[in-house]
Amino acid sequence: MNISIEWLLEFVPVDNSPQEIAHRLTMAGFEVETVEETGGDIDRLLAVEVKKIKPHPNADKLKICEVNTGEGTVEVICGAPNVAEGMRAVWAPPGTMLPSGQAIEETVIRGARSMGMLCSLQELGLEEKSAGIHELGPQADVGAHAAPLVGLNMDTVLEVAVLPNRPDALSVIGIAREVAALFDKELKLPPVDCPEQDKPIEEIASLEIIDTTGCPRYVARVIEDIKIGHSPAWMQRRLEASGVRAINNIVDVTNYVMLEMGQPLHAFDMDRLSGPGIVVRRSKAGERFITLDNVERMLEDDLLICDIEKPVALAGVMGGLNSEVTRSTTNVLLESACFNPSSIRRTSKRLGLASEASYRFERGVDPCLQLKAADRATALMAELAGGNVAKGAFDDSAPAPQPPEITVRDDRVELYLGISLPRKECKKLLESIELEVKETNKGFTVSPPSWRGDMNEEADVIEEVARLYGYDRLPVTLPEGRPEPVIAQPEDRLESRIKNALVGAGYHEIITLSFMNPDHLDRLLIGADDPRRRTVSLMNPLSSEEGVMRTTLIAGMLETAAYNLKRFQEDIKLFEIGHVFLEREGELLPHEPTAIAGIMVPPRKKRFHRPEVHPFYQLKGAVEEVLGEFKEYQARFDPTIKEPYLLPGECSSIYVERDLIGVLGRVRPSVCESFDVEEPAFVFELDFGALLKLSSRISYFEPLAVHPPAFRDIAVVVKNEIAVEELKAAITKIKKEVREVRVFDVYRGKQVPDGHKSVAFSVVYQWPDRSPVDEEVNKLHTEVIQKLEKQFGARIR
Repeated sequence: MNISIEWLLEFVPVDNSPQEIAHRLTMAGFEVETVEETGGDIDRLLAVEVKKIKPHPNADKLKICEVNTGEGTVEVICGAPNVAEGMRAVWAPPGTMLPSGQAIEETVIRGARSMGMLCSLQELGLEEKSAGIHELGPQADVGAHAAPLVGLNMDTVLEVAVLPNRPDALSVIGIAREVAALFDKELKLPPVDCPEQDKPIEEIASLEIIDTTGCPRYVARVIEDIKIGHSPAWMQRRLEASGVRAINNIVDVTNYVMLEMGQPLHAFDMDRLSGPGIVVRRSKAGERFITLDNVERMLEDDLLICDIEKPVALAGVMGGLNSEVTRSTTNVLLESACFNPSSIRRTSKRLGLASEASYRFERGVDPCLQLKAADRATALMAELAGGNVAKGAFDDSAPAPQPPEITVRDDRVELYLGISLPRKECKKLLESIELEVKETNKGFTVSPPSWRGDMNEEADVIEEVARLYGYDRLPVTLPEGRPEPVIAQPEDRLESRIKNALVGAGYHEIITLSFMNPDHLDRLLIGADDPRRRTVSLMNPLSSEEGVMRTTLIAGMLETAAYNLKRFQEDIKLFEIGHVFLEREGELLPHEPTAIAGIMVPPRKKRFHRPEVHPFYQLKGAVEEVLGEFKEYQARFDPTIKEPYLLPGECSSIYVERDLIGVLGRVRPSVCESFDVEEPAFVFELDFGALLKLSSRISYFEPLAVHPPAFRDIAVVVKNEIAVEELKAAITKIKKEVREVRVFDVYRGKQVPDGHKSVAFSVVYQWPDRSPVDEEVNKLHTEVIQKLEKQFGARIR
């Protein structure tokens, strides 16, 4: 919030510099982000007299004015239609920076030299648009400083960051109250006396609150026979310093009082209200409303301010186009209300419509401030617009909430602050911000005022003591404690092992959002009866393309690959370990298993370049690196798979014993195209829970063999449909002396019959209690050959 120092000093007269005020506010919990001086070089502006006017020799609409500055005569070129001999005006000499930011320099215009500028109120930043230069009048002394004559003062603006729990500080008086406490000064509040006529307000309008929950208090006043015009320069200047645009005297008063006291107000053109009357109610189904920004809004159980026939404002957010104050307005109904913060926030966020009023109502306004703010604004309107104030005010309200009585113990103050602060000093600090304090035997009780809704318990009060006493004055001590050993959980240890294995295989870890587009399941060709179709919808999604929780990591993998490919990245190898979310019927929370997924997009084939290993086997190798962490279990890759997004013939299921733990393979080209992946992509997905189950089994250490192994190679021809894994498993199970079986070649070609393949194995034989003998090795190797011939119809090649 922007705070004008000039405005602030009206309520708390301190002699300290703006920089000192900013420092003390920051140390008290109100961070001042910037300190900016406004007004330009207004001390250089002088009152001058136009002595003589002659036409410009090269421009019909320009005139050369001889100006008496009090110290001599200068020539100033002026194009204003109202400039005349003998008039007294504001002159900005060369080198002046005007409040509008315009720099004035000595210049040559159409061949004639001009020394500075004769200024209008627009150029002085006091009007939005001026018809000519400003005339000071004959009473202005030539050569005197002109800034005080036009109400222009130097000012400093503080940009204060107000925390969400301190809505009372979203006003000049709120910050002034803090400054008064910090500098031990007395706070002066503005007058709220309101001159009234004899005509009662009940004879002019009516008020009915239907939704008392959404609107616990509504105050209304009526001002008749007003004249719409510009607000005075001092008010426009303060509004501008606060970042609010001046509109007219009535609307400016509502904004001025809101900034001054923290209570949002709204003025209705009463002649455009049916009844005329005010009804506060909830919107009806399908009801529409056009707000002041000329946008039609579709309403959904929103709090409305209505007249007898129609809505006229979105309560606490924005007024309506059908009741706005215009130049023809003569009678005004002024609203000063207290609305439920949750209701205002819900409407503002749903419609994407924020305002200065909604910003304050969302955080909560003082429930006892409405009548005072209405009286203050009504008095200003009567003063600036010449209106007649109806007698009395509508004030329909629920009983005001009683402030809590908070008990504060002396020992707790010392415990929390680390120092022994006398009770009298605590009492003085708290009373400086208008808290009611009563001493007790062991401490004191505190009753916060109505505007301090953030104070509810003992710690809140002690925080106020610390803040006002000064955080920088409290002793700084390091907390004592002994570091406790961190015991890694089994799932953490397993995740670390898997990450290390994949990083070692050349993969990079990514973290994607837990949301996905529901269309992703269609792109992946996931069937209607697939469990992954049981998605969990988000109530307030970031966007329509991220409306459900993800049920697979593959979609995020493909999107990330597409993102990298579009940025000319090649040889993509990525993996992620994260939760997927599956809806559980009849239960509030979804099932959240952990999955492991990876993607590989090999680089484009370059000329004269032949890859050593097919990408499918590269991907399979990375998965085997992960499964290598479970050496006591033999993984089995089965090409019979029904994963819809994988290409048949280049995919496989992964089993350990009888448990399905994952899939891998090439993504169908049509699926890649739907995700804008223009290169062949290979993916894998593993069940982290299944791997965790394997890792939980007890492993036993087997001593290293002391006797040397024997090696034999064998190549057999079998039918294509026989899996290599089946051959390998059959060899391994023959006897325990078969220690290891490795596949080193798979061949299909001229020397092998059609529909068959040649598979070559390297078999390691080893006895635990003796060195191998050729006769024993040959005999066991013959058993291996016979086993393959009998079980698979294999033929030795």
